[in-house]
Formats: sequence, C-alpha cells, structure tokens
Amino acid sequence: MKKFNKIFLTLAAALSLASCQEDLGLDVYENHLYMTSSERTKLLYVSTEYSYTEVINASIAKPAEEDVNILYDVDEDLVAVYNEVYHDNAVILPHENYYLSSYRDKINKGDVNSGSITVEFKDVLDLDKNVRYVLPVTIKESNMKILETRSTKYYIFQGANLVNIVADMHDNYCDIDWQNPKVVTNLQEVTMEALVNANWSMECGDKMCTIMGIEGYFLMRVGDVGHEKNEFQFCGYPNGISNGPLIDYNKWTHIALTVSLATGEAIIYVNGVRQPQSTTVTTSNWKAKGGISFDIDESVCNYPLFHIGTAYNNTRNLCGYLAECRIWNRVLSAEELAEQKIRPYYVDPKSEGLVAYWKFNEGSGSTIVDRTGNGNNAIAKYPIKWVEMTLPEE
Repeated sequence: MKKFNKIFLTLAAALSLASCQEDLGLDVYENHLYMTSSERTKLLYVSTEYSYTEVINASIAKPAEEDVNILYDVDEDLVAVYNEVYHDNAVILPHENYYLSSYRDKINKGDVNSGSITVEFKDVLDLDKNVRYVLPVTIKESNMKILETRSTKYYIFQGANLVNIVADMHDNYCDIDWQNPKVVTNLQEVTMEALVNANWSMECGDKMCTIMGIEGYFLMRVGDVGHEKNEFQFCGYPNGISNGPLIDYNKWTHIALTVSLATGEAIIYVNGVRQPQSTTVTTSNWKAKGGISFDIDESVCNYPLFHIGTAYNNTRNLCGYLAECRIWNRVLSAEELAEQKIRPYYVDPKSEGLVAYWKFNEGSGSTIVDRTGNGNNAIAKYPIKWVEMTLPEE
C-alpha cells in the first residue's frame, strides 16, 4: 500500500506539472476543451464500499462561439501507457463494474461549462483486492481543440484497509440536514457510536470535547468543569452520567452508548467493554415527549440542535480525529459491541436498526453522506481537513 501511495503521488505530481507547462504555452487567443476537475487521478478503495459515484464535466476558457460537442470514451490503451510510465501492473476495470450515464455531452453556445455525466462504479467489493484496476475516461472527440494534458481522468481501484481516510475536526463541527427526520424521532431505544482519536487535554472552549448529540438532552462528550479532561460523560434529560470512564489521549477509541426508555439503563462501552459507570437514568421527560428525538428544533423545544463535534455554543470542539459516527433505533447487545475486529471500522449500512451512519471518509468536500440512504447528511461548518489513516492500526 505504501509503495502504491508513492506511485500515486508521483503520478499526480507529474500530470500536474505537465498540465502547467502546456497551459503556460497555450495561445491565449485560442480556446481549448479540457476536463474541469484539476484532479487527473482519483484513488478509490476496495475495502468497504459496494459502489461509488463520480461526476465528469468539461470546460473551455472563453464562451463558445458555437455548440461544443463532446464524446467521451473508456480508452483501454491508456492502461498500458499508465503502466509503462509508472512501472505499475494495473489492469482495466471490468465492464460490469462501471456504467457511464452518457458518452456524449456538450457546451452550449455562449457558455464555458458542459453539463455533467456520472460514472457509476458497482459491485466494487467483488474485485480482487490483490489486483490494481484502472479506468481511463477520456475526451475522445470534439469539434473544439482538446487540451491533451487535461483530457483524461484515471480512476484507480486498490485493495485497502477498513478505514483509509478520517476527518480532522479541530476547530470544526457538523450540523445535520434532516431530510428524513422521522427515522430519528420518538425513539424508544438508542445506541450511539463513534470512533475517535483526540487530545482531550487541549483547551477546547470551556474545557470539554463534544463527540455528538444535543446539549442538555442527549449528548456524548468528554470533560467538564470539575471533572477530568478525559472523563467521558453522557448528558441526559434531565440527568446523566457525571463520572464516566477515562478515555485515552491520542489513541483511537471506539465509544458506544446505549439507552432504553423501558429499563432506564444507560450503558457505556469503551472498545467493546461495558464500563462500571453505566447506570440508570430518569426517562420520564423523554417519555412525555413520545421518545428520544434528534431532529429537535431549538426554537420550539428550547434545546440546541444536534451537532457532531460541538455543543450548544459551537466552541466545545472535539480537538481530534473522527470517523464512523452512527445512530441506531435499538439497543445493541454486549455481544455485538464486543466484536472489535471489524465493528469499530465498518458496519453494513443496511444493518437492522441503523438509522444514521456518517463514515467521515469522503476525502474531499464538507458534506458527510448518510450511508443508510435516509438522506440525513452531515454538513461541516468549515472545510474539513482530510487525513489518510490506516485502520485498524498494524
């Protein structure tokens, strides 16, 4: 994997340099067609994702004097070029593993940007993890001159670990765009999970680090005034656990919390181990409202909104790395949470009772997709710093 990363970075740098050289030599009075994205390559992992969706656009420098017709193609010959230049042995991605929404697009007269075509990658987990696959998508023909150094994008599939990218959430946090709030409304049971690696000793606002939830209602956090800075707390409604377990500094830790309105039990698990600070909580307030709900409107219920990585005043940040945030509408069993070989790093998005799943492995952008398909994406306040990470650690 390390060897391939080096090849990948060399490829990206070389293509970028070639592009700069050609761009500088381009006659400024002559229009050329090129792929809009500055990325020449996109590394996609064969690890836990069944499918990927990528978007391709094309652009020109100056408004088109006539419609610009674009024909895309998958050029298998470019795999050999890729292998020769970068001393690799990749093979073409099988046809059954990709689908282009269209091979034709255009830039309308007077415009500089084309429409969009999508490349759907499917059944990716059926690929051999020991083989590297490449799909070169290229601009094959056009009635506009093509800028060759920006005419092709290589999609590279490589076998990988369960987690390869995480989010650095220092001084950042996420709100949720509740497009389908009913799945997190009036829950009678809840399990909340997160995989975190934080420096709990940092001064994070008023001496606490928030993992996720709603301040004063249902919140997973670490530290508080009068408590150890690495002391886990569940803040319930109206009471919570005030003396939880101590969470290790700068170490990846899987934290889970289960709550049942029927029993009043609030159970904490750290790396799959039930903690002695687990206790009973008052559930009457939740019951009076119909259950536990995470799509609360603060103007109606006088509670802050649900956040990942901060609390009510947007200063109690996580101060660390974050991945694998999940909400379930059932209490996961001790046996389920004890399975630590894979569980902290991946669960099937279609698992029974999983109602929200933010993996934090996008690698670009500030939108964290809800992998359950419920459409409740997390939106970061600021651009996320994405960090390559190998988990589980070797």
